Amino acid sequence: MADAQRAQQQRQDTQRQFEARADDQRRQLQAQQDQNAQNADAARRGSRMTADERRDLRRQINEAGVDIYKNAPRR
Repeated sequence: MADAQRAQQQRQDTQRQFEARADDQRRQLQAQQDQNAQNADAARRGSRMTADERRDLRRQINEAGVDIYKNAPRR
């Protein structure tokens, strides 16, 4: 009888280990999918600038251009 109980216990332990590994794999897959979705959102967001960002960039370019070309060489 004790052998049958041990065998039963081993089967249950093996089943629990299998289920735990499957749960871990599902969690990892879900986390990876979430990360991929976040990366895709960030890439999509990063490709377009807001109106304020465009305005600031134009201002910065104009300011830098004034400094660079302030004393243009005379011909």
